[in-house]
Amino acid sequence: MATIGDVARQAGVSTTLVSRYLNGVKGVSPASKEKIESAIRELQYVPDESARMLVRRRGGASTSQPSELAARGVLPKSIALVCEDADFQLVNALYAGAKRATWTDDECDGWQILLFSIGSGEFRDKDEDATMDYIRRTCKAVLGVKNETDTRNCAFHKKLRMLALPTVFMLPDSSADPVHRTGDAIKAVCARLERSAGDAVRRLCQTPTTAPGSAVEFILPCSFEVIDE
Repeated sequence: MATIGDVARQAGVSTTLVSRYLNGVKGVSPASKEKIESAIRELQYVPDESARMLVRRRGGASTSQPSELAARGVLPKSIALVCEDADFQLVNALYAGAKRATWTDDECDGWQILLFSIGSGEFRDKDEDATMDYIRRTCKAVLGVKNETDTRNCAFHKKLRMLALPTVFMLPDSSADPVHRTGDAIKAVCARLERSAGDAVRRLCQTPTTAPGSAVEFILPCSFEVIDE
């Protein structure tokens, strides 16, 4: 995987200049921008979006640049995998399945998965709003996961719909029994979750021009409730 240093060498500029460009800092000349963008495309360099999110939350440099890069076709097309109040083991299975689809399915070539986890707590609203803003500016589709079956009266899912992006909601099977952390059962559930996430991602990749705000619902093969024993 290419690094920021590789981009700098390819473009014939300093790593500091590349960093300034990626972070949207003013003062990068048009000629240098063209060289850097060309190097990014040639090396298929993907900036660390997680680090970008952290910088924004800490009040760091401007974050307008990622959306500009995406608009120019420099960054891969992104699908936001947004999970609310979900167990880490199940989320990992969903992410693995979604990511595998981008590696193995021709329809998903060039797409990437960005994982966002929305938890509860004192800063829930700020975290949610920051996440929605980031998705709006950088992603082309949304895969929303919730551990409750009712999405129409859920404020979180209403916000996802307001992003006006093609969306797939993944909902738990309310009739399924909770999954125990130990034993082989959770392995089987995680395998099924991987397949479900892959199917959902393929659906989004194959129909990226779906009417904005439209939503498809997938029922997951578990209750999404995990019991630790």
